[in-house]
Amino acid sequence: MFLGDYVEPTTIHWIARVHSYDLLSVSLIFASLLLLTISRVIQRNLILNIGNNLFRNYAFKTHVSSVAYLLLVLNYFVAIIGLLRLTSKFDFTPYLGFNIDAELLYPIAMIALLIPFFNHLISRIILGNSEMLEEAFNVSYSLIVFKTVLFTLLQILWVFNQQWSNQFIIIFLGIIVIFQIFRFGLLFQKSFKFNLPWFYLFLYLCTLEILPYLSLALFIKEVK
Repeated sequence: MFLGDYVEPTTIHWIARVHSYDLLSVSLIFASLLLLTISRVIQRNLILNIGNNLFRNYAFKTHVSSVAYLLLVLNYFVAIIGLLRLTSKFDFTPYLGFNIDAELLYPIAMIALLIPFFNHLISRIILGNSEMLEEAFNVSYSLIVFKTVLFTLLQILWVFNQQWSNQFIIIFLGIIVIFQIFRFGLLFQKSFKFNLPWFYLFLYLCTLEILPYLSLALFIKEVK
């Protein structure tokens, strides 16, 4: 290019997105971000403190604000609802041989989410208060806090890039599976700390962790 050559001005072409955004999905994202912001205002280093409790102290001695913690647990359910709404639009027939109706997806997912809380209640009733039990449940609830941050980010990316739904569903399921495996690993680690016999830990995992989800999977297979 030489000085004085004419350069044609560049024309900007706006390309409309294929997918539109419904008000509910955007509202759920806004609610999640609001809850995350408020929890950060209440305790700025909440995530760091929970991480220290899980991975450094191997005990729950670092201060964690209960109000900020509960806000993040609430955001966990908000983010899950948003992700389930996106998942319900996906056709599972090529992968499962049948599709999951939205009317069935929501109640099943909610039951799966509430199973750990019912496990907590049942264990409290049977075993009462114990340091080992308290620490095991703190592990579960602390991992929920980490998941709620990832689920919020995933929800934002998914809503605005629905053409990649296949990849986002794999990421969604992958996060759930990885965190569940990681949770079992931490439970084994805590059991060593308290010298818990393997028999009791195995019994707990089979009756309160594996059996409810297995029953739920068999129910889905029957009503598909």
